[in-house]
Amino acid sequence: MKFIADPLVLGAFGVAAGLLSTFAYLPYIRDTLSGNAQPQRASWLIWSVLGSIAFFSQLYEGAGASLWFAAVQVSGTLLVLLLSVWKGQGAYLRPVDYTVLTCAAVGLFLWYQTETAAWALSITIGVSLLGGFLTVAKSYHMPQTETLTTWPCR
Repeated sequence: MKFIADPLVLGAFGVAAGLLSTFAYLPYIRDTLSGNAQPQRASWLIWSVLGSIAFFSQLYEGAGASLWFAAVQVSGTLLVLLLSVWKGQGAYLRPVDYTVLTCAAVGLFLWYQTETAAWALSITIGVSLLGGFLTVAKSYHMPQTETLTTWPCR
């Protein structure tokens, strides 16, 4: 266990996690810039808020190496959110988007109110799933608006 506790090793794992996470966003960003992908705006808004909360809560708690992954995640989701405003799909927000965003806001409020880690994690997962629901629904109806390499099944 001494190997894992070494700050140099932890730092290397943190940087590696950040670099690997970067590769998850590159195909989607490339396709969005070229017009081949059209992000679902509400999904990326939800994921950007959750990623920002995760990053700043880790920063506040004094995290070290794990900040690399969180920083790349929040940077990637914020970049896609900004690109979705510019090159995204459809109206800025549809009525179903408002419903999901309202549910997500209620979930975030409940998360803020809870002092139990298990409840906070459950609520966060639920809020993230709401964002995923919007993207999956859009992708089902308009698969040409997604980057196929970012989906696990083809």
